[in-house]
Amino acid sequence: KPSFTVAPNPTKDRVKISGENITFVQICDLSGKVIATQNFSALDEAIIDLSGFQTGVYLAKVTAENDSSNAVKILKQ
Repeated sequence: KPSFTVAPNPTKDRVKISGENITFVQICDLSGKVIATQNFSALDEAIIDLSGFQTGVYLAKVTAENDSSNAVKILKQ
């Protein structure tokens, strides 16, 4: 599985997801409801703006160019 890191975590507004060839990020709440999606052109760093989200825990499903994906937990303050 690919390795992605999220910083800062917890965050108040933006997070930077770092990895290799990131093409898609899907943000879900803990019930599994998709609340945001964003496409990228194979970036090694993707910036996600969570400033409009409520305080809580979210899962970011990050997909890389080779269709491998991994989920990372994000704490929104």
